Amino acid sequence: LVLNTGTLTATTGTHAYHAQSEFSFGQLGQQTTVEASFENVLPIVTGATAIKLNAKFIRLQWSVQGTVKHIDHFLILAENLGQRMVVGKHHNIGTTFEHIDTIHPNEKGSIVYFIVPVFHDFKQGKECVANEVIL
Repeated sequence: LVLNTGTLTATTGTHAYHAQSEFSFGQLGQQTTVEASFENVLPIVTGATAIKLNAKFIRLQWSVQGTVKHIDHFLILAENLGQRMVVGKHHNIGTTFEHIDTIHPNEKGSIVYFIVPVFHDFKQGKECVANEVIL
């Protein structure tokens, strides 16, 4: 015992203060196993901007942070006078995206655009809000 652990004990103390086997030490820690995968981290839409080109057209631009391959397409919504409506959809090809929206003559006030990614399982991701455009 002295050569292995460096302690001097009497023969009677060996049974009282030392474990008889390595399984008698008790619980020394808690083992936890966690499986983590970063493959399914969903992409998000960022940097959405809306610019009025002229009296008839507004250009929307946005980019994606993450892998675009998880996105099937984008929905483009516009909010005017408190009502939201779908004004277009866009494919997922590329890393930066652009959509031209047509201003209808009866639209007045301001428009706020929302870009929503739609994934391959048709679940919608977090929407990205573009700046307000005054008509």
